[in-house]
Amino acid sequence: METTNSIEDRRHRLDILTHCVTRSSVLALSSEQQAYLASQLLQDDLKALAFGITSQNVVAHVEKHLQLLPEAYARLIEKLPGLGRNRGGTHPHGNRALDTLWNLWLPLATSLAAKQKEIARPFVQGILGGQGTGKTTMAIALSEILSCMGLSCIGISIDDLYKTYAERQQLMEIDPRLDRRGPPGTHDVELGIQVLDRLRQSTQSAIEIPRFDKSAYGGAGDRTTPENIIGADIILFEGWFVGTQPVDPAVFDHAPSASLKNSSCLSS
Repeated sequence: METTNSIEDRRHRLDILTHCVTRSSVLALSSEQQAYLASQLLQDDLKALAFGITSQNVVAHVEKHLQLLPEAYARLIEKLPGLGRNRGGTHPHGNRALDTLWNLWLPLATSLAAKQKEIARPFVQGILGGQGTGKTTMAIALSEILSCMGLSCIGISIDDLYKTYAERQQLMEIDPRLDRRGPPGTHDVELGIQVLDRLRQSTQSAIEIPRFDKSAYGGAGDRTTPENIIGADIILFEGWFVGTQPVDPAVFDHAPSASLKNSSCLSS
C-alpha cells in the first residue's frame, strides 16, 4: 500500500507530466520541476540500477524522456484508446497510462535503444509473462516510443510460431494431451530460430514473419499469410514461454502427489 508521502509524490509527478503533455513541450516545465523528476528517478534504487540511471546521468535521462513524452503519449492514446480513459483519477489524460509511460516504458525503450547502438546490429528483446499481464501492450508501447526515436521495430509473438493446424492434428495422434495449442511441443521452434537469426543478421532482403490466425478452424487456429519486412533495429519477441529452460524429465519420476502439493500450499 502506498504511504501518504508516496501518494503525494505520485500526484505531484503526474501534475508535472500532465503539464508537459498538454503543452506538448518540455519547455513548459521549470528547472525545479525537472529537478524534482530527476530526484524521483533516483529514489527507487532497483529501478535506477535496472535502467542504468545514476546521479551522473539522471539529468540527461529526464531531458530525453521529457522530449519523447508528448509525441509518445499522443501515439499511444491513438494506438491504444483504452489507455486514455480516466479511471477515477483527477488527471484528464489517463493517469495510469502516463505514470506507466514515464516509470516503465520510456526508460525501458531508451535502455533498449542504447543496447542496440552498443552492439551495432539488430537487437532481440524477449518479453516473458502469463496471459493478460500486458506483454502485447508493452510491445506496442515500446514500438511506438522507439519509432519516435527513429528506430524500426518489429513485434513477434510466440503465438505466431504455432505449428500448422495439420501438423497439430498429427501431434494429437502421438500425444492426446496436445489437443490444444499452447503447451511446449505445439510451437515450431526451428522456424522461430530461423526467423530471429535472419532478423539479427540485418539482411536487406525481405524476411517473412510468420503470423497466426486464432479464429481459423473454429478457434483451433492455423498459420496465415506471413508479413514481409526488410529487417528491423529492434525485435520484440513476447510470449509466456520466452526465456524459460527445459526441465529434466527425471524430475517428474518422483513428483509429489497433487493432494500433497495442495496440503503444503494450504499450510504455507
